Amino acid sequence: MSHSCSTIVFTCIDFRFQKSIHAWLESQHLIGDHDRVGIAGGVLNITTPADEHNRALLLKQIEIAHNLHHIQKVILINHEDCGAYGGKGACEGDEQEYAKHESELKQAGEYIKQTFPDLAIETYFATLNGVVEKVD
Repeated sequence: MSHSCSTIVFTCIDFRFQKSIHAWLESQHLIGDHDRVGIAGGVLNITTPADEHNRALLLKQIEIAHNLHHIQKVILINHEDCGAYGGKGACEGDEQEYAKHESELKQAGEYIKQTFPDLAIETYFATLNGVVEKVD
């Protein structure tokens, strides 16, 4: 029996964002059409992993979703006040925090694209007030 979905979604495990991310996925018509991976720090594990095992683990998830579920897209979602990045206190304000995540998301997308050039990459940033916005 063949089964497939369109997308794999990477998020952080932070409980504060699960409802808003689920609602956003629903608004994008992705409920029932995506694989989801949650790992503390999200794309930090691709850009600057504590060890290469984390990066390899995440890339393996994409490989499995690509080969078994025939995904066409990877969605990367980072969020405001992420403890793995040092939280809000690690930045001098919201703009600097957003810029850091924007850079990390772009870098992670480029890294994934090197291994999976046929997959589309989309990046998003979730805020504490429940907004999930596209990062270009």
